[in-house]
Amino acid sequence: MQLVGSNCNVCEQPIRYAPDGGECPACAIAFHTNCLPEAQQCPKCRGAWRDMLASRSKEVAEKRTSDTASGRRLIIGWGVALVALQALALVGAYLEGDIRGASMSLIRVVVLCVAFVAMYGGYRWARAWISISLALTALMSLSALVKYIQQPNLALAAAAGLLLAVYTAAFFYFALSERITLHMNSWRVTE
Repeated sequence: MQLVGSNCNVCEQPIRYAPDGGECPACAIAFHTNCLPEAQQCPKCRGAWRDMLASRSKEVAEKRTSDTASGRRLIIGWGVALVALQALALVGAYLEGDIRGASMSLIRVVVLCVAFVAMYGGYRWARAWISISLALTALMSLSALVKYIQQPNLALAAAAGLLLAVYTAAFFYFALSERITLHMNSWRVTE
């Protein structure tokens, strides 16, 4: 609820400045703090609004801390999984004798490790780079899936479909997860 501009529930005058007003967290009405009775109770529900507000603030802080820790676990979990996938691609290319493919996979493993460490440290460029990389890798997996379906090689098509699902899910987690944003913001110094 927007406090400034709302009408006070007691005097029915607009609240011009946020420090002059309050909002009851229980019933969500706005009022001037000067209009409240001495007991500082909400005029509608008679709850002690300062106590309720302090309790609500504590709950919000605890949830934010929990979500920030969850963001850390998401970054670590997805990072390990995606680096492991690239390591498997490295091993597969090496076993097939594809030195160029193995070299590219090795470079991807190193760059992914650096990007995940930077992302864990709160650097926004790393999140953007990983998100773009995952989107492009998902598109390459889609291309491989179409190719293997047309050949038809169902085993490779299934593997490409699985990779497409993993990279697409990872992209959405990294691009849109509020928990990852909370973690990254926890590293930022407030100005």
